[in-house]
Parts: sequence; structure tokens; C-alpha cells
Amino acid sequence: MLLLDRPQSAEIQLDLFGNYQTNLALYPKFQEYFRTHRPPTLAVWGRNDPFFLPAGAEAFRRDNPAAKVVFFDTGRFALESHATEIGQEIRSFLDGVYGEDQSSIVGYETSNILNTALASAATV
Repeated sequence: MLLLDRPQSAEIQLDLFGNYQTNLALYPKFQEYFRTHRPPTLAVWGRNDPFFLPAGAEAFRRDNPAAKVVFFDTGRFALESHATEIGQEIRSFLDGVYGEDQSSIVGYETSNILNTALASAATV
């Protein structure tokens, strides 16, 4: 069963769409934050997303040259078709940022929680 087939998904998507203008107004603040602080950044993107085009992902690199941008051959809902691959990309990214023991992220054994979350995502 696809995640978007759940009954509440249409309402959630409409709420996000209705709130998009608020997010758009905040872009200059997001961009300044990335330029100033250069946090570790991973953007996973559907190459064929009709709304958020690849140029939007590449913009992360403009403001934070160290940002990692990964495109998947999918559309708008990349996690629907590429959950396992995206989970692996996230895990690899976190390993690079925090080392293989990611417990330092929040002070407890995060890698077990992440493994559980990735396994759950992969079986949906």
C-alpha cells in the first residue's frame, strides 16, 4: 500500500499547499542561515518532480557549497518509490557527519532507532 493512499493524505497535502506562501517568504532567512552557518546538508530529490525542479536542489549548493545533493529517478513523492535507497543515502550521510556511531547526535543509541526507522520505511 502506498503511503499517499492513506485517507488523511489528501488533507495533509492540501494543508501543505495552502501554507506554501508562508514557506516561500522565509526562503531568504533559510538561505542566509545556510550561507552563514554551513550546516551539514543532504538534499534528496526526485529528478522528475514537476513542482520542485532540480534547480531548487542545486540552490542548496549555492548557499552551502558543501551540501550534498542526490537525485533519484522519480517524481514528486520520492519516498513512495525509493524509500530504501533514500534511507541508505541518509544513513551514509549521517555516518560521514557523525561517524559510524551516531549516538552523539542526541545522546543515546541513535543508530538502532535509525535502523528501525529505515527498516520500517522499506517495508511499507
